[in-house]
Amino acid sequence: MKLAAIILFVILIKVLPAQEYNLNYNYDGYIELDDEIILCRDSIPRHKNFLLEHPIKLFNEVIDSVFILDWNVIHIGLGNKKSKEFDLYTPLNCPIKKVKNVEDFEGFTIGYKTFGEPGKQILVIQWKGINPKINYSENDNINLQIIIDEEKNTLTYSYGDLLPFFELIITVWTNNRQLSLYFVDDMEGFNDVEFDVKYIAKSILPPHDFAINTAYFTGGSFNDYFISSKTPYDHDGIEITEGLNFIIGEVIKSPTQELININTPLYPNPVSYELHIMSEDLMKPNYEIYNTSGKLLKSGTIQNNTINVEEISPGLHLLKWVTERGAVNVGKFVKL
Repeated sequence: MKLAAIILFVILIKVLPAQEYNLNYNYDGYIELDDEIILCRDSIPRHKNFLLEHPIKLFNEVIDSVFILDWNVIHIGLGNKKSKEFDLYTPLNCPIKKVKNVEDFEGFTIGYKTFGEPGKQILVIQWKGINPKINYSENDNINLQIIIDEEKNTLTYSYGDLLPFFELIITVWTNNRQLSLYFVDDMEGFNDVEFDVKYIAKSILPPHDFAINTAYFTGGSFNDYFISSKTPYDHDGIEITEGLNFIIGEVIKSPTQELININTPLYPNPVSYELHIMSEDLMKPNYEIYNTSGKLLKSGTIQNNTINVEEISPGLHLLKWVTERGAVNVGKFVKL
């Protein structure tokens, strides 16, 4: 057996000083489209590319196309047809049925609708009435959306009708998958040997806050089964259910931040309550937190390399601290 066949994938999990994306969630509900532009009906075409009626900008990229893939799973590509690159989004990892002939009609659709004016557009891509490849129960149809908000620069996974969370997990397992919510940046093709996968779960480092983690895959072509097994959704406090929205935003770097040399990581990042400094150097007890305009927001004492940031307003901030040797450190973090 060839070595390439034995080592199909090698996975490296890296903990980064700061993440490219921040993550939030709410239960604002789900509004189903009723007059969308239909991209697919009852089956998934092979590597089909659909041009949008109106291009939209997200994460500093112009999206003019929706890529429907020939895999029988609920995911979608967003990108630019000219560049032939796209980002792959998986709002729910579960194989779906493919229709072989008219008699096998399942009644599902994939469509979209655009709202608003250029620069403030909202693009909603909707899966409706999708049925898992293997049914765990007779009521496990799936309705969900990806929502792009051009003005807020966010992408949202929005969940409509779903099974109760435990039954949803069983359905995914029944279909030989693990529940995994991930996206892949800048894909050029499925034969690439390296993939940077962002996935929604607990932060790798304590205190394990809700976060987007990063996994690096190398050694073989993209394999959805393998990636889902290594990036499972795992958070006891947030169950995927009807009306839930996961909101993915980009951490915007200002010119001030680009000039700052950050050598010591802060975690978790983004953070909700306590921020930890990972450092082997002894630190002086005082710290200062600034906004990106240089305004001092808070100062205090570091306790066991930990700072309480619960009262800090959401957004991007700078933390300044000094080691016993006199070295000044500045790190950036996102407060949820």
